[in-house]
Amino acid sequence: MGYQNLKDKYLMLLFRFSQLESLLEPIHDDIGLTVWWSDVRAVFGKLLNTFDGNPDKGWWKGILDEKRGVGYGAKPTYDGWFVSDILGIKGKSISTREFIRGFTMAPLTITNGVNKEEAMFLGGIAGFKVHVNPENNQETSVEPVHGWTLMMKQDSLFRKHP
Repeated sequence: MGYQNLKDKYLMLLFRFSQLESLLEPIHDDIGLTVWWSDVRAVFGKLLNTFDGNPDKGWWKGILDEKRGVGYGAKPTYDGWFVSDILGIKGKSISTREFIRGFTMAPLTITNGVNKEEAMFLGGIAGFKVHVNPENNQETSVEPVHGWTLMMKQDSLFRKHP
């Protein structure tokens, strides 16, 4: 796939994001996303600049900042533009457990045309992997870890193999 095709796909994603923003505009305040749209749009701008060969290296270094815990057993926390602008968690560092906010649950009905059962779909960003370049121990990248599951009753007919 050529550069222009990739850029066109990126611009289509930005267009669809704008459509979603317009669609949900009447409930922005209700769902707590009033500022989030402009924050994410700014991230899109930085990504597009990077795609065009003009990366803001300072911005990229701020994607995720680990704060070491103090004291015995203290766990690290994280902040940075991913936490504040993408997750919408402003003004505080968060633990890896708080990344669970990236999950969505949706009830659904499973049927084979004869039998019907209720189930639940759970999916989203389960966490992240931090990769450090072993050559210089400084260049770091962050990879989201996605996960999903279909939660069904233990005795579900749809668990049985034909």
